[in-house]
Amino acid sequence: MAAMLINIAAFFQASAQDTTATMQDTTAQAIDTAQSNNPVLAKYNVNTAFEPGEELIYDLKYGIIKGGELKINVYLEPVGYDYLFHVRARCYTTGMVSKMATVNDIYESYFDIVNGLPMKAIRNVTENNYKRYNEDLFFQDSSVVYSMKSGRHKVAYHTFDLISAFFYAR
Repeated sequence: MAAMLINIAAFFQASAQDTTATMQDTTAQAIDTAQSNNPVLAKYNVNTAFEPGEELIYDLKYGIIKGGELKINVYLEPVGYDYLFHVRARCYTTGMVSKMATVNDIYESYFDIVNGLPMKAIRNVTENNYKRYNEDLFFQDSSVVYSMKSGRHKVAYHTFDLISAFFYAR
């Protein structure tokens, strides 16, 4: 447990740094490395419904008027001997709508490559003058979520955040 907390703490420090250099491995090589370094992962199948490098782009429209875009990117992040999926969703206004209202919302989720359960979720919302930032840490083994804004919460077994639930359903 202590080693896991140290790995998680190191991950949170490293997540703020640019990790593009670590993304040079292909998906297959990264997953093989994760499984060979951790014999526990070797007996599980990794979710293949999506893969790192994937980008989803959605146009947000009201009739024929385009109001914004939603971009979702999938990355693979190394954490100790394991890997996590890092999904970043950014929603923002475009065109004439951005002249009337400015929206730039970023949601991020770090979740397990095997079972899809989240370990960390970040919400960074900027809508005109409204701003909100929050980070949640998920401790699935004890069914607890620690929120930067509201503290410790006891939650149901296998609780998801918005982004990890979307990818779990895929």
